[in-house]
Amino acid sequence: MELLGDPGIGGGWWQVICFAVVLALWEAQNGIVFENTDMQIMGIVESVKIKSWNWLRVRKKGFAYFMGSWF
Repeated sequence: MELLGDPGIGGGWWQVICFAVVLALWEAQNGIVFENTDMQIMGIVESVKIKSWNWLRVRKKGFAYFMGSWF
């Protein structure tokens, strides 16, 4: 039984959230290295929330959360 892909246990939602975390951290790192910006933890958290909500809204049938309730 694969935890991340099993429809009975989150239906792959955790996998999407993990990808959103990795992408948000990657973007923050690129900002530090290439744009000389500071790492803002709350900005990273917001980015993860928005990315995961958007991806799940588009990709998961039956995803019925409003953005305000996803946070």
